[in-house]
Amino acid sequence: EVAVFPPALYLQQVVGLVAGRPVLVGAQDLSPFAEGAYTGDIAGGMIKDAGARMVLVGHSERRHGHGESDARH
Repeated sequence: EVAVFPPALYLQQVVGLVAGRPVLVGAQDLSPFAEGAYTGDIAGGMIKDAGARMVLVGHSERRHGHGESDARH
Protein backbone atom coordinates (compact mmCIF):
# COMPACT_ATOMS: atom_id res chain seq x y z
CA GLU A 1 0.00 0.00 0.00
CA VAL A 2 1.06 3.55 -0.70
CA ALA A 3 0.00 6.43 1.53
CA VAL A 4 0.74 10.14 1.33
CA PHE A 5 0.39 12.67 4.13
CA PRO A 6 0.25 16.18 2.65
CA PRO A 7 -0.10 19.35 4.72
CA ALA A 8 -3.70 19.86 5.89
CA LEU A 9 -4.20 22.77 3.51
CA TYR A 10 -3.85 20.36 0.56
CA LEU A 11 -5.77 17.32 1.83
CA GLN A 12 -8.84 17.76 -0.38
CA GLN A 13 -6.73 18.60 -3.42
CA VAL A 14 -4.55 15.50 -3.04
CA VAL A 15 -7.60 13.29 -2.39
CA GLY A 16 -8.94 14.51 -5.74
CA LEU A 17 -5.64 14.00 -7.51
CA VAL A 18 -5.30 10.37 -6.44
CA ALA A 19 -8.98 9.43 -6.90
CA GLY A 20 -9.23 6.07 -8.63
CA ARG A 21 -5.63 5.19 -7.84
CA PRO A 22 -4.41 2.78 -5.16
CA VAL A 23 -3.10 5.61 -2.96
CA LEU A 24 -4.31 6.35 0.56
CA VAL A 25 -4.34 9.94 1.81
CA GLY A 26 -3.82 10.86 5.43
CA ALA A 27 -3.39 13.90 7.63
CA GLN A 28 -0.09 14.73 9.33
CA ASP A 29 -1.63 15.33 12.76
CA LEU A 30 -4.92 15.31 14.62
CA SER A 31 -6.44 17.30 17.45
CA PRO A 32 -6.79 15.37 20.70
CA PHE A 33 -10.31 16.87 20.97
CA ALA A 34 -13.28 15.52 19.00
CA GLU A 35 -14.65 18.99 18.33
CA GLY A 36 -14.41 22.59 19.43
CA ALA A 37 -12.40 25.68 18.69
CA TYR A 38 -8.73 24.85 19.23
CA THR A 39 -6.77 27.23 17.06
CA GLY A 40 -4.41 25.43 14.73
CA ASP A 41 -5.72 21.94 15.54
CA ILE A 42 -7.75 19.85 13.12
CA ALA A 43 -10.49 17.61 14.50
CA GLY A 44 -10.87 14.08 13.19
CA GLY A 45 -14.25 14.88 11.67
CA MET A 46 -12.73 17.70 9.64
CA ILE A 47 -9.98 15.39 8.39
CA LYS A 48 -12.59 12.83 7.39
CA ASP A 49 -14.68 15.51 5.65
CA ALA A 50 -11.60 16.46 3.60
CA GLY A 51 -11.45 12.87 2.33
CA ALA A 52 -8.46 11.62 4.30
CA ARG A 53 -8.76 8.16 5.83
CA MET A 54 -5.58 7.97 7.91
CA VAL A 55 -3.64 10.11 10.37
CA LEU A 56 0.06 10.01 11.12
CA VAL A 57 0.28 10.28 14.92
CA GLY A 58 3.48 10.33 16.95
CA HIS A 59 5.91 11.11 14.13
CA SER A 60 9.41 11.67 15.54
CA GLU A 61 9.78 15.04 13.81
CA ARG A 62 6.63 16.40 15.45
CA ARG A 63 7.47 14.87 18.83
CA HIS A 64 10.88 16.51 18.76
CA GLY A 65 9.82 19.90 17.39
CA HIS A 66 6.81 20.28 19.69
CA GLY A 67 8.20 18.57 22.78
CA GLU A 68 5.53 15.85 22.63
CA SER A 69 5.95 12.60 24.50
CA ASP A 70 3.97 9.60 25.74
CA ALA A 71 3.32 11.35 29.06
CA ARG A 72 -0.33 11.92 29.90
CA HIS A 73 -1.40 15.44 30.77
